[in-house]
Amino acid sequence: MKRVFLLALALSLAAAGCGGGGSSSPKEKADQAAAKRRAAFVTRADTICIKYRRATLSLRRPTTLAEFKRYAGAGIALGERQYRELSALNPPRAMRRTYRAYLEQLAASLDAARELETGIVKRNSTQVQVAQNRVRAIAADMSDLAESIGLGGCSQNRIQARPTGQ
Repeated sequence: MKRVFLLALALSLAAAGCGGGGSSSPKEKADQAAAKRRAAFVTRADTICIKYRRATLSLRRPTTLAEFKRYAGAGIALGERQYRELSALNPPRAMRRTYRAYLEQLAASLDAARELETGIVKRNSTQVQVAQNRVRAIAADMSDLAESIGLGGCSQNRIQARPTGQ
């Protein structure tokens, strides 16, 4: 009886391992391939976003105007590299429109960061306030776009990747 049970169990596991014994239809295979491409794209994009988020968070916070110039320059340079890396990715067709909108918002956030940097250097509080508000609004829009296509690592709403020790 024990042998019969073990044989039945082995046959069940073998059948489950090969998709229930049947072959997938062409549509199922295409859907599986599309899901794999989507997952690979999401992983690559999220990895890039997380890498640059961590690098940005690891920058030493400025306490003087001279330090701020270096801080802002380094932060903007990181954002530009992130933009280039993300732009090089080829999203699945179903994600392209939203992903392009995300990249446009990332470019706009870099412009706003440059405006913020200029306002601080010029000590123009109005320019600083306007730029800060723009940065916040863009960040919220970017996070919503990222989340809508499954890029949790690119959403500031979901990722708080702080380096250890901070």
